[in-house]
Amino acid sequence: MKVRKTEDFRAATIVYTGPPSGIGECYQKLMPAIRQMGLELSGEDREYSLYWEGMESPNNVFLIQVGVKDKK
Repeated sequence: MKVRKTEDFRAATIVYTGPPSGIGECYQKLMPAIRQMGLELSGEDREYSLYWEGMESPNNVFLIQVGVKDKK
């Protein structure tokens, strides 16, 4: 394991509960919200599994972050 300090990360964030197959719906909700805020994508996304029971479990919890930046 390697630990390192990361750069500041500005992101639009959503918490998703359910099976991993539904994570795509989070991105479908985040993208219009990012545009409405007048931001653009930074090209970096992060997904964290906060709680895991199994591939089909409705109780899994994920934190989805889509990197954003101000429009040029």
